[in-house]
Amino acid sequence: MTDRQHAQQRITACWNMASASYDATPGHGIMSSAERDAWLAMLRDVLPPPPCDVLDVGTGTGFLAFHARQLGHRVRGIDLSVQMLAIRGVRRRTSQMRRRSRSETRPRRRFRPRRSMPSSIAICCGR
Repeated sequence: MTDRQHAQQRITACWNMASASYDATPGHGIMSSAERDAWLAMLRDVLPPPPCDVLDVGTGTGFLAFHARQLGHRVRGIDLSVQMLAIRGVRRRTSQMRRRSRSETRPRRRFRPRRSMPSSIAICCGR
């Protein structure tokens, strides 16, 4: 195993361990309707008009992806943490956001939007 692979394993393990309480941590999950409204307003300001393809890099539990989807965008979330994506999957299955929302555990080299889409954008909300 190379140093790079070892480092990636450690980082992924850290996010896997944090997944169970991640959304309950201030700044990571939505704690109030005012906070939700603020995120929606920010996304409206930074994203092109819907619909467009949004790639949520490091989607984690998917709170940003779900809000972009709520605004009418087509969203693909990618993350290396299987546990974070498992929580996102439970949220997706129990919400009305199931359609056109995908999770992937492997990194993609290229994001290929559909030809009919007016624009594409990648987002990442690192903390």
